[in-house]
Amino acid sequence: MPKKRLEEKLYLPIVQTLKSVFDRWYVEESQVYDKRGLQYNLTTSIRNPYLEVTANGEFSEELKLHKFNYYMFEQLHAEGLQPDILGYVVRKVSDKKSSPLETIAVEVKAHELTLRDLMQAKLYETVFDSKHTFLLSPTGMTGEKMEVVLKHNELLRSNVMIGKCGEDGKDLRLDPRLIEQVPKEFRRFCRL
Repeated sequence: MPKKRLEEKLYLPIVQTLKSVFDRWYVEESQVYDKRGLQYNLTTSIRNPYLEVTANGEFSEELKLHKFNYYMFEQLHAEGLQPDILGYVVRKVSDKKSSPLETIAVEVKAHELTLRDLMQAKLYETVFDSKHTFLLSPTGMTGEKMEVVLKHNELLRSNVMIGKCGEDGKDLRLDPRLIEQVPKEFRRFCRL
């Protein structure tokens, strides 16, 4: 099966896995904000975080409403680049000056991760000002490449979380060598 088809099979399971992870470990309650900024809880489905597959080059009105840079998305798409999954999470914050909205970008690969894949994910982190950027594949990144990343962390990785998603996209595991550099809520996923 071609790599692109293998990646496509991973998108929806990864969306569901990340929704579950954020819902369980990152937000105080599953919630959604309407256009007026009013908050309400949902009982039937997780809307916080909001994640959608954007690998096909489509960008929803929901993302436009939450200040994603549609112009840059279109420019990247014209170059054959776009994140596989984009979205946001609304985190309860006590500091009224900081925004509770945090962006999420996910790059999915069907093969062993490369430094080029990492640079692509870092590009999305920069362009979309992503607070949570994931680079995932069923196999992750080999030790030799990961050593290069650790040696040149700021240049190559910045805040991109590198990990495995399992063959079915349902088993999130971040590289344990990054445990001190991932948000504390995600450290429980730092295992091989």
